[in-house]
Amino acid sequence: MKRLILFSGGVESTALLLRRNDDDIVVTVEDTSPRADMSFHPGAVKNIAAALNVDVRMCQIFTPIPRPKKIWHYQLWMILPVVSLCVTKDPSICEVWYGVNASEYSGMYTADKKYTQLETAWNILHPGVPIVFPMVEMTKAEIWNTIPNHIRPLVRTCIKNTHPDKDINCGTCRKCLELKTLPGSCLYEAVGI
Repeated sequence: MKRLILFSGGVESTALLLRRNDDDIVVTVEDTSPRADMSFHPGAVKNIAAALNVDVRMCQIFTPIPRPKKIWHYQLWMILPVVSLCVTKDPSICEVWYGVNASEYSGMYTADKKYTQLETAWNILHPGVPIVFPMVEMTKAEIWNTIPNHIRPLVRTCIKNTHPDKDINCGTCRKCLELKTLPGSCLYEAVGI
């Protein structure tokens, strides 16, 4: 029973790696399209994978159509087509794991119906390979507490990841504000909490 685990170097996806089996496939998806949002931090992916001795498969996607500057899209819109290709190529994959906490999960369903559309479309394409949210009942703090202390400073979740080649967090986006509240994170000590 091989799972495909989506990994970004953030809190939830890092915690997923701690639940993986040896035969699971860990994938990070990079969108190299014009004006694409960076949905992961390359340094965090590399450092966490090395610290946990995990092989991460990098997948790149490119579309020649640039994203309009003020249009935001949920990252699964771009990631799921790549995951679909992976599942199609490897029929031994039985589940796709995606890291999300209880608050984010409920927000995905109440904010708009786009996530419901994604899940419905996925189930039509791959009815025997469910998308699983292993930590959906946990808060971000509870998930954070499952991450070993030596891994915590490596986690990155900045939404405004404008310098993916540098270890910089904006410190002001909602993901950075969350990191500031998590003991042992890269931002926790920086603000003197």
